[in-house]
Amino acid sequence: LRGTDATPTVARLTPPRPEDLWATPTGQLQTSVGSETIHSLVRARAPRPASGPMTGERRAEVARDVRALAGITIAPTSPAPRAARTSSATRDATRIESYTLSGPTGPALDVVVHTPHAEGRRPLAILVDAAGDTSAAPVAADVDRLVGAGHIVVTLATRPSPFGTEEVKAPLLGTAYLLSLRAFLVGRTIVGLRADDILRTVAWAATRPDVDAGRIAVHARGATAVAVLHAAVLEPRIQSVRSEGMLASYRAIIDEELHRDASEVLVPGALAHYDLPDLIAAIAPRRVEIIAPVDAMGTPTAPPRSAIDVRAPGARADEVPRTRARAPSRQSGHTAASTP
Repeated sequence: LRGTDATPTVARLTPPRPEDLWATPTGQLQTSVGSETIHSLVRARAPRPASGPMTGERRAEVARDVRALAGITIAPTSPAPRAARTSSATRDATRIESYTLSGPTGPALDVVVHTPHAEGRRPLAILVDAAGDTSAAPVAADVDRLVGAGHIVVTLATRPSPFGTEEVKAPLLGTAYLLSLRAFLVGRTIVGLRADDILRTVAWAATRPDVDAGRIAVHARGATAVAVLHAAVLEPRIQSVRSEGMLASYRAIIDEELHRDASEVLVPGALAHYDLPDLIAAIAPRRVEIIAPVDAMGTPTAPPRSAIDVRAPGARADEVPRTRARAPSRQSGHTAASTP
């Protein structure tokens, strides 16, 4: 066309077969010449934590790794935070009080305490929700059920609060992605920040005269359940853990090509030292109930892959016993995994 002002004529060229335009036998370098992707390289090189019985020495090692890698600052020996009551009301014979906890470290933390009308010390349940909305219907239903059974219930919105205010870079990265990067820069993690909030709440609640400090349970949904496991490894006063919709294992993020909202649960370097089933084994013989664990995309696994017999002191984190599915509860709609 050089040297002419004529309007070029563009004709559509359609090859007889699309394969005629392929530069490789399959049209993709990855499948034609055995090349690697970032996912395949990471999966092949990702470390695996040590397997074997959860001995006392191994349990202490896991606790040290949990504290160091997640950046958890609160210890069982840390002083309890100070509490300032900000409101009080009564509903259906239940006293509902709001408190702001401050100290020994970290920002102010808001909690709501639901106390049934009963005498003496009562068991305590701390409810933590991934969405940060402790007034949501699933949390409210759990509060009513537990208060009706005679428990004192504390609802807790962990950091970041309010949740979901960050810019979303991509749907799969989730709303906590940018915050997690900033936390990594200062040696912290979202898991560690949330675990600190849970540990501060336990330390304060255990000092209340109406709480039976030997019967403290923590219930969590979604990503916050990972933080609860980390907290329970370090805090022996947490006597039981109930998890709904928790990631089955860190390894699932490595093994699956796509993952969703992983930034909320990541602890850099964790897989070189422990995986989530190791934390469950380290909590033994205290009770851990795993309900509808999910894969890296948030889809419930079937059969549940991370349920282990946490009531056995010698439980192995690399052994998954046969499990039986319990019918979904009417309130949660999830299926629970229990050990024989």
